[in-house]
Amino acid sequence: MSEVKEKLEARAMRLEYATIGWNGIEMVISIGLGIAARSFALVAFGLDTMIEEARGLVE
Repeated sequence: MSEVKEKLEARAMRLEYATIGWNGIEMVISIGLGIAARSFALVAFGLDTMIEEARGLVE
């Protein structure tokens, strides 16, 4: 049972790292493109993603 739990925990951590990486890419692109397009909504979306990123790093 312990081996199964360890495998599931390792998988969960890989998924968490992938999510953090994806959110980081999403944040940089949306803020950068929002500034380039002078779109407040796109920059705000990127800042919201930054909050999600911080939450993911704390957990």
